[in-house]
Amino acid sequence: MKELNITDPLILEEQILDTLFNIRRLRKEVAVLRRTKGKEQFFKKKQLEEESKAMIDKIKELESKVNESKNREAEDLQIFA
Repeated sequence: MKELNITDPLILEEQILDTLFNIRRLRKEVAVLRRTKGKEQFFKKKQLEEESKAMIDKIKELESKVNESKNREAEDLQIFA
């Protein structure tokens, strides 16, 4: 922390005002960061949900193809039997 010069009241008052201004500015920056962080997390969550849905759809499609293939194989075995 800076050394405070308490021998001159005007300089002390200026330093106090400067410190108060910095505190207010930092509080506002923290608030903005918190809001932004929350939004980033929301968008990341949304993106992950969309990617998950896409992967689930792809898995269902692959399962459907596998089932179709198994059904064809079963039909082919029945034909030869």
